[in-house]
Amino acid sequence: SLGNDLSICPGTQTLLDATTAGATSYLWSNGATTPTVTVGPGNYSVQVTANGCPGTDAINIGSFAAPTVSLGPDAALCPGDELLLDITQPGATYLWQDGSSAASYTVTTSGTYSVTLTDANGCVAADAMVATYASPVAIDLGADTTICQGSSLLLDATVPGATYLWSNGAQTPTITVSTAGTYSVQ
Repeated sequence: SLGNDLSICPGTQTLLDATTAGATSYLWSNGATTPTVTVGPGNYSVQVTANGCPGTDAINIGSFAAPTVSLGPDAALCPGDELLLDITQPGATYLWQDGSSAASYTVTTSGTYSVTLTDANGCVAADAMVATYASPVAIDLGADTTICQGSSLLLDATVPGATYLWSNGAQTPTITVSTAGTYSVQ
């Protein structure tokens, strides 16, 4: 007896055992002639000859659906930001890079975050992502300044790779101002 039909995880194999006391020959549907075979999903049968009499059995080995887990793309975060990695799946268990086992993980520091998910069938999927916290660049527009009427002042907030939003709506790294007021840039 090869037992009941069964399903296995994708990419895995299982051992079929037809060992019979007094057997003199084994012939599997895949051509093997040993008492046991290791196989993946498919239909298999075996003919065992013992005491001069043949006996046969067959089994169907199916495949469970492959589990999936995605932590999403690598992330660039601003200081103070948190990123929730939530991979909740019914019946699953989880193992994060730090040994924790919750269905979600909150990222608060730069690093590589990884998880191994084991679904209700015992099948495994894994994923990883890198979180990088940006180091903000100090921007200093200088001390408060007085300018003469008819003069202008260049305010420069140039930072490589940055985008800009000035209090007057400009989106350039520099602005030239010629009227009194308070100017700020983000």
